[in-house]
Amino acid sequence: MFEKNADQNGLDALNSVQHEILLYAHQDDKTFSELIKKCIILLLPHRLASQPIIAKALNIDSRTVQRKLKKEGTSFQSLKDEVRITLANTYLQDHDSRVERVARLLGYKKTTSFYAAFQRWHGMSPNKFKTHTLCNPTTHPMTEPDSNLKHLPVNTA
Repeated sequence: MFEKNADQNGLDALNSVQHEILLYAHQDDKTFSELIKKCIILLLPHRLASQPIIAKALNIDSRTVQRKLKKEGTSFQSLKDEVRITLANTYLQDHDSRVERVARLLGYKKTTSFYAAFQRWHGMSPNKFKTHTLCNPTTHPMTEPDSNLKHLPVNTA
């Protein structure tokens, strides 16, 4: 039986979301930053949310992405962090979610990397955040999803 390698799986994943990315790109009311965030959202679970890959999906140069984002006062890494923070907060509010699954959905190869990033973002572990948020659902200011992220499923079981 033929087994695909990681590069082929990545190419298949990119091709599967490229159509949606290009449709979204042609909506007149979207900023370039919003477009990049949409790309990040679609590609994070496949661990393909990098500036060069997104530039390729949009058929533009990676430096053009950097330049356009700078013109809007942001950077690729800032947008990627913003998406990850918002999604992490949303996913962890689901009492059935597991931290390991959330880490994978956010594009982390290792759960420990997600733990470190989450600690940096919130000053607490994902488990502590989850417990705190589930006990006090209205006390955390970062739990409202960004409008670009509301279409994503929250069930991470």
